[in-house]
Amino acid sequence: VIQVPINNPLNISFRYVNQSKIHIAGATIQLEGKVPKLLVENYTLGQYDTTINTSDLGIGISILTVVAQKNNYETQNVQIFVEVIERPTQLRLFVDGDLKNDNSTLSAKFNELINVTVYYRDNETNNHISGANVNLLGIGSLNEMNSQYSLILNTADLDKSINVFTIFAQLVNYTPQSIQFFIDVFDRETELLLFVNNEQKFESDTVQVQINEIINITVYYRDLLTQTYITGASVTLLGIESLSEINNKYNITINSNDLNLGTNILTISSQLTKFESLTIQIFIDVVERAPHFNLFLNGENKTSDPVFVLPINSNLNITIKYFDDQTRFHISGAIIQLIGEGLSTTVTEDSVLNHYSVVLNTTDLKIGIKLFTIVAQATDYQDFTSDIRITVSRIKTSINTITGESLLIAKSGQNFRLKVLINNTDFGGIIKGATVSFIWEYGLGELTDFDNDGIYEIVLHDVKVGYHIITITAFVGDLFELKTSEIVLNVIAESDLDVTWLVISLVGGIVGLVSVFISYQKYFKFPPIVRKVRKLKKKLKKGKKIKPILVMKRDDIIRNNIQDKIQTLSLEIFKHKKSDIILKNSILKNKKKIVKEGES
Repeated sequence: VIQVPINNPLNISFRYVNQSKIHIAGATIQLEGKVPKLLVENYTLGQYDTTINTSDLGIGISILTVVAQKNNYETQNVQIFVEVIERPTQLRLFVDGDLKNDNSTLSAKFNELINVTVYYRDNETNNHISGANVNLLGIGSLNEMNSQYSLILNTADLDKSINVFTIFAQLVNYTPQSIQFFIDVFDRETELLLFVNNEQKFESDTVQVQINEIINITVYYRDLLTQTYITGASVTLLGIESLSEINNKYNITINSNDLNLGTNILTISSQLTKFESLTIQIFIDVVERAPHFNLFLNGENKTSDPVFVLPINSNLNITIKYFDDQTRFHISGAIIQLIGEGLSTTVTEDSVLNHYSVVLNTTDLKIGIKLFTIVAQATDYQDFTSDIRITVSRIKTSINTITGESLLIAKSGQNFRLKVLINNTDFGGIIKGATVSFIWEYGLGELTDFDNDGIYEIVLHDVKVGYHIITITAFVGDLFELKTSEIVLNVIAESDLDVTWLVISLVGGIVGLVSVFISYQKYFKFPPIVRKVRKLKKKLKKGKKIKPILVMKRDDIIRNNIQDKIQTLSLEIFKHKKSDIILKNSILKNKKKIVKEGES
């Protein structure tokens, strides 16, 4: 049996020879059967040939008989069994451009497009088989285009996990082919972006919030590959409630009062069919609210430097503005205590002025450095403490003469009455009843307030010429500081001239003479014409432009020069006389002034 694919030609060659194996020429060779046909003699090869088309035989087994005859020769009959078979084919599968073998498995996400392409070809000629019926079983026929069959498969139409697909290709007279492959469909990969109070947080991050604080939680649920937002998902804050979807995001707002004081674990879960489910976990640390306060001591802001000094017998007003560090609102109902130096005093709240205050009298504290601690407590707030240092000082005083001057003038040989006041510089006013003493080079003594008017005085007898330093000490009591002051008493001789004014006058005269001499050397030493010539030479040396020059005769120049010298000498004599007159007048005036002061 001869097998021949359909549409292939079948060549039949028959050798008709005698007993000597010599070709018998001119014989009649007839092919009988479905395709009767005479065989043509090939003289060169010594045989008879013919070709038939197997398509004329059709699929199956056909019996062909070759009858050879010639006169005087024995007739020969030969039967040929020919089996015409379908043409062998090949089927090749490509998925997204990649060649896949039978029973191959590929993975894909939901909502992905998969390009399935099949090449159905004649195995012998490798030609494309056109017009074939190529089906993806359960889905539909593949479209023929450009010598191939293809189809777009959307995984959104498939089931999660393994999907089995079989492609079957067939055409009349061609061997049918099939190929099987598997698609493992899984959820699309996703990402979960978490923001707490507009700040991005990651897995296991810790967020610290205060009691009674609003917590805004926002979640973005996105496709990891396309970065598109996934809508319609179920996003839940486990144990609390679901998040609301608004503008491609999921949001929820909670109050920290709904959580426990300390560390709370929050887990957010997101899920949607055909998408990867994700969870993210963070820690919320709920702490007591942070307070803040401003400290005012007698109206002065001492928050940054809680140190204050004030005298005994005065009031210390401690005012505290106690408020929320975040909202800046006044904290009402707090318990604020001032502790220290044997005291434990509650600071009173003023709900109108929104502050806490207490007044202490320094008389109760006594003199010295006093250390206090302010302790503040309020519900839902952290305890707050602050240390302050109060220095209670003695009352400050000052010793002043009744004129306020520390330099006093007296005349020699006379009695001088020294009068002073003791001023209270902290509270104002004059201090009476003090013990005021003095010491100087001639001894010591005590000033007395005879009229109880706060003026302490003493008479210094027969004071001597010169400068005398008088040290005055005032003692008022333990609550006042011991004050010491120095006063200078300048005792001058009654008949002597004031040398100071004489020295000043002499210095003035000398300055005047020097000024005249400098002016003479600079301006009047040379006559005007000579000065002009010297000035002209300087300009010429410097290359500057000069004004037109007036030319004079030599006699005129000499004459003018003599006249200028005469004028210059007259001016110098006049200036010297004028300076002497000024100096004499100044000395006389100073002498008269000194005489008047001595008489008074």
